[in-house]
Amino acid sequence: MDPEESHLLFMMTKHVNGKIMRGEISSREEAEEELVNSHTEILQNAPTTLPEWHTLANKETDSIRTDRKKYAHKVERNLLKRYAFAFEALEKAIASAELANRAMNFAFKLWLRQASDEEVSHKLLDVEESVGGYPAKFLLLIGMHARMVVISSEIALLLKNGFTDGSLSRMRTLYELVVKAFFLCHQEPTPGGYELAERYCVSSLVEHLKESGENGLNDEVADQVLLEARKRWGDEFFRSENNWAAPGTRNPQAKRITFKDIEEAVDGDRFRHIYVTCNAAVHAGAAAIISALNENSTYLYNNRASINLAATSYIGSAVIFFLQMGSVEVLQRVTIDTKEWDCALMAASLFPDMDAAAKIFHNQGDKFGVSYSGRPENEDSEGDG
Repeated sequence: MDPEESHLLFMMTKHVNGKIMRGEISSREEAEEELVNSHTEILQNAPTTLPEWHTLANKETDSIRTDRKKYAHKVERNLLKRYAFAFEALEKAIASAELANRAMNFAFKLWLRQASDEEVSHKLLDVEESVGGYPAKFLLLIGMHARMVVISSEIALLLKNGFTDGSLSRMRTLYELVVKAFFLCHQEPTPGGYELAERYCVSSLVEHLKESGENGLNDEVADQVLLEARKRWGDEFFRSENNWAAPGTRNPQAKRITFKDIEEAVDGDRFRHIYVTCNAAVHAGAAAIISALNENSTYLYNNRASINLAATSYIGSAVIFFLQMGSVEVLQRVTIDTKEWDCALMAASLFPDMDAAAKIFHNQGDKFGVSYSGRPENEDSEGDG
């Protein structure tokens, strides 16, 4: 386009010249910087600076918005044609997991009534007005499992609406939660103890401390807990966000504990290929952007939901697997440590519901040649064409 014919460049130049005439700009450098800034300023004030263009863009935006709604319904309908039973089974599996969480709540409340005063009032690192010991452990595990249920619900919603990359990014969080919960359930240095649980609780304060950039958190109890943590566990505890897990890893003397160390401690590294697949959807890597290019479409890149049948089967199967694993392990640990074993009976439908949902997704996946050892191919996708 010839710069002389550009209406926007004319407006930008006019804006800068006006400032020069009013004496608000006195150097070439200032003029160049103002010219660049004027691009955004003119667009921000489009209703007054570009009234005709603003009216035209508004009309087109309304048209696109209407089309997006129609397209979203189309994607949802097409997915439901193939996955209605699978999605329904997934919802039932999630409901079973929520029931398991209620069972844990019930077990914890019964434990509070029957446990000794010393156990119930245990302080975190002996700091007054803090919660430590078994109460901290139970609250932590039940809370982690509740978050698994919520994230699984988010994944289900994203899947139903054709947002598989969004589902994968949430599944990474689900995976991390399950691995850490598994670690807390099985890697306590003292079987049935709560050292790792307390260290994990304190790690949250370390995160807040780093985010604040201050020497303290301006909270008397929290600051005292951090002080005691440094006395008992040394500076090493504060060097990495995962150093809380050191006592339960294979190399507790390592200066820096990584999530991979936590994975390996519970043999979770055999599922790492799923974690890597999820990472591709989380990070803003060039490969994901380049691979999304569609030269055969009217527009080079899709701006909407898409139908990816292979990915839907892959993600549906994986989320059920992780939710089942996390639910079973946390439920078992909470009911054993509270000695309220029969509370687990409230979750008697957990395995049948999870297995039924997994079977349906696997059957659908087999139709599309899904491999569960790598990233699913986008074999049947649609976008805004």
